[in-house]
Amino acid sequence: MLMHPLAERLRGLGMAAMADAFLEMQTTSAAADLTREDWLGLLLDREVAARDNKRLGRRLRQARLRQNAARPGSCLVPQTRRL
Repeated sequence: MLMHPLAERLRGLGMAAMADAFLEMQTTSAAADLTREDWLGLLLDREVAARDNKRLGRRLRQARLRQNAARPGSCLVPQTRRL
């Protein structure tokens, strides 16, 4: 099977990270030494990590967390410090 049609089929199934990993592993010489199970495991790990990162990013955006940067003038420090 040709590489690019397989990658396009993976993208069509919603597995874009797996398609990218597949194309990347085809060009890497170290991937030739892997067994089929290890090779498939690496592809699946990449897809799962991409989906987890996407899910986390979506949740962080929906949370709308405030990020107040501490500025030197914004901290309350007593005028007389008895050190």
